[in-house]
Amino acid sequence: MSSAAVETGRRAAAVCAKWPTNSSGKWVVATIDSARNKTLGEYSSLALDPSGVHIAYWDQNNGDLKYATNITGRWEKVTVDSGDGGNGQPKSSLLGTHTSIAVDPLGLPRISYYD
Repeated sequence: MSSAAVETGRRAAAVCAKWPTNSSGKWVVATIDSARNKTLGEYSSLALDPSGVHIAYWDQNNGDLKYATNITGRWEKVTVDSGDGGNGQPKSSLLGTHTSIAVDPLGLPRISYYD
């Protein structure tokens, strides 16, 4: 997975988390997630199993830990934990960094990360 920012004049273009693959014999790049400004897809971790690809990554824009998978045949993503500081807690700007992901014998993702 890669993340990149492109500056166009004074406006920043979208920042994307992408997945390149050549499983069809030709390189194809799928956009998993995108945002404006800041960083998306940093601190990513990857796990493979017979069902597909599992990725944990940091969304700096929202201070979130996100999980993406293609086990259904298309990319789906969810927010696993949010750095929004709910329940009177202070907002954590680093929540979701330093991710590590593994898939257990039942095919369920297990993610560790900085909180």
